[in-house]
Amino acid sequence: MSTTWFPTGACDFKVVRLSKDQSETIRLELRAGGVKKDYWDTVNADIELALAAYRAMTGLAEESKPASVRKNLNISLNAALRLNDTLNDLDANSRMLLSQVASGGISKIHHHLSEIITALSEAGHKADELPDKGRLPDYARQNLAVAVLEALRSCGVAPTTTKDGLYNNLLAVVLEIATGKRASAVHKLATKAVKITKDNDAQLT
Repeated sequence: MSTTWFPTGACDFKVVRLSKDQSETIRLELRAGGVKKDYWDTVNADIELALAAYRAMTGLAEESKPASVRKNLNISLNAALRLNDTLNDLDANSRMLLSQVASGGISKIHHHLSEIITALSEAGHKADELPDKGRLPDYARQNLAVAVLEALRSCGVAPTTTKDGLYNNLLAVVLEIATGKRASAVHKLATKAVKITKDNDAQLT
């Protein structure tokens, strides 16, 4: 079992292989949407990777709840602040030894620690926006929708939010494969994924 890093943490990443029937269903949607046959295998492989990511992220989300996330980030922030105070109290000889074993010495260490403290603090603010109770937001489902969109974009298709359009229909198929049940609120999810992608594109320009 290999481990792959996601924005949300380390997940156990298990390879997913679509069945013959599942692949054929996807190809039927691609054919109906006018995607050239040359791209079918590529899209199929992209969807397998997206499904593996979905399962890994779903498992990670089930490991903790919003309250635990806030608590753990707060503990880490307090630990980083205590370390910062401890470093400030170091004597001159200790600082000299640090400069011998760490490039940039204590100044460089302080710089990195400052970035860590900032990151933990900002993550804590984001955690405050999570629900007070219950489960974490369904990032896995959102990520899957974006991944399907990107799979289509890689073969020259510009996904739209049109109901019964290629992207909407393909996403419904992939969601059903991922969850084992008929997908719901597909159009809403597709619309959100398109917006996320446009926002990301805008940041790159």
